[in-house]
Amino acid sequence: MRWNTRIANRDEIPKLLSLFQAVYNRPLSSEYWQWRYNGNPECNTEVLVIEHKGKIIGMRPMSSFTFKVADTEIRATLFTDVATHPSFRRMGVFSSLIKEATQLSENRGDRFIYTFPNKKSFPAYMKIESWNHIGSIPLYIKPLRIHNYLHRKVNKSNFVDSMSALRKLEINPPAIEIKECQLSISKLNRFDKRIDELWNNINNKYPIILKRDSQYLNWRYIQQPDVDYLILCAESRDKIKGYIVLKTDTLFGWWAGLIVDILSENEETCFHLIAQAIKFFRKLKIEVAGCIITDILFYPLALRKNGFFRFPNLLCPKEFYVVCYYNSTFSDFSGEAQNFSKWFLTWGDTDTA
Repeated sequence: MRWNTRIANRDEIPKLLSLFQAVYNRPLSSEYWQWRYNGNPECNTEVLVIEHKGKIIGMRPMSSFTFKVADTEIRATLFTDVATHPSFRRMGVFSSLIKEATQLSENRGDRFIYTFPNKKSFPAYMKIESWNHIGSIPLYIKPLRIHNYLHRKVNKSNFVDSMSALRKLEINPPAIEIKECQLSISKLNRFDKRIDELWNNINNKYPIILKRDSQYLNWRYIQQPDVDYLILCAESRDKIKGYIVLKTDTLFGWWAGLIVDILSENEETCFHLIAQAIKFFRKLKIEVAGCIITDILFYPLALRKNGFFRFPNLLCPKEFYVVCYYNSTFSDFSGEAQNFSKWFLTWGDTDTA
C-alpha cells in the first residue's frame, strides 16, 4: 500500500483528534492539544502523519526538551500519542512512523529520542534496530484506605490474594523517627525565580535529568488545561528547598493520590514533602498513594520512610517502560545514558499523568 508521510498543519487538529479517539476510544480536548503541542515555544513540536488517499491514517507527535546529561545541556525528542487507525493496523504504519520520526529528530539536531510505550507498542519498538529498553520505572504505593477497595472489589479483583498483605501494611505502618526541621510547606501557585535557583543549585547531583526550570514547570503543571495539580513547596529562609506535584486519579481500580513530580535539595526536605502529600490524600479519603520514580539518590528511601513500598513486578498490572534511541551525535554520552541508574524520571516526565 502506498502512502504519503508529511508534517501536519495546525488547521488539521480536528482530524488528529478524531484519529486519537478512533484509536484510544476516548476524546482528547482541543485545549489539551493546543497546550501539549503548541503551547510551549521551547518544545519545537511537530506532528508527523501518514496519509492515504487524502485520509490521515497515522500520526506521531514529537517534541524537543532540554536535558542535562553529565555537565552538558542537550536537546532530546519525546515521542507521544502515536496512533494508527484501526483499519490500517498490521500494514507497517507504526514502524514507518517511528523510522521517519527518528530521521526527522536526527535532522533537527536532537541528541536522543525517548518514549514511554504501553504494553501493546513496546514489542514494536524492540523489533526496530537501535531502539533500546533501558529500564522500567518502579511503582511505589502506600495503602491508605484499602478496606474501601476490598469492599467494592472483593468479588471482581484479580488481586484479592495480595490485598490481605496490603491491608496489614495499612494497619501497621512502619515506625519512623525524624528530626525536627525548619521547613515551611505551602501551596505554590506559580514557579518563580526561586525554582530556578533551586535547579541551578542541585542539578549537578543528577547525571541525566530533564531540565526543571520555572519556564518548563509552569508550562507542564500550571498551564495544563485539563488537570488541576496541587503543588507544594518547602521553604526555609525565603529559599525553596523542594517541591512536589500531586493529582488524584484512578490507579488499577483504586481511588489514588499520585505524586506526579518531586524535586528536593536533600532527603529531609523530600521526606517532609511526601509526608505532607499523604496528609492531603488522607483528607480526600484516598485509597492508595502512588509514585513512579527511578531508583536514584534519596527518593526511594524517603518514600519507604513514609510507608511506601515498591510494588512487586509480578503483581503490578502495568510496566512503565522507558525506551530510547541514541542519534549519531550522542556518541559521547550514549554509554552513560544506557545506565538506567543514572536517570531521574517521574510520572511528570511521561504524558500519562
